Amino acid sequence: MSVQTALPAAIQLILGDQGLDVAWGAKTARWRDSGRHVLLSVVGRPRIGTDERRYAAAVDPDDVTERVYGVRRLVIQVQVETDDQDLDASASELGDVIATGFARSDVLDLLWAEGVGNPRPQPQQRGDYRDDHGDTRSAVVFEIWFNTSRTHTGATIPRLRAAEVSGEIADGGPPIGPVTVGPVD
Repeated sequence: MSVQTALPAAIQLILGDQGLDVAWGAKTARWRDSGRHVLLSVVGRPRIGTDERRYAAAVDPDDVTERVYGVRRLVIQVQVETDDQDLDASASELGDVIATGFARSDVLDLLWAEGVGNPRPQPQQRGDYRDDHGDTRSAVVFEIWFNTSRTHTGATIPRLRAAEVSGEIADGGPPIGPVTVGPVD
């Protein structure tokens, strides 16, 4: 499973057997047939803070591997549409059920297994509209923010074994060096 399949699966787990189609779709998809739908779309994956560079021992003891780590926020837009204005079946109610359900431990376990976690649902924006037949469709849109990270591994770098340093002190002191830093073969 991947994040791409885990998010719809998490929403299906939250909603249970309510007969909603959960799919990835365009943010403004109005082409769906009448019925009840949850459309997901990726808004972005902004960086939070500054990425950090670390070095780890490589297979060869004389080499190191560079890795860059960074915290990200995965922003998913959730659009819920129904053809029902009743309170228990409205898009507002179903959106609230989805937002609340992301706090369940079974849903969190599913998401954490894919490297995303700590969902933070944002406030809903209501967007009811009239379809081509003049019927009012109940619709809400909201974002869910997930903490995630990015890791990028670079090439293997030869470890610096020794360096020679020499120079002068700026205020006219005695010259320094050469000084060898590191193991001497």
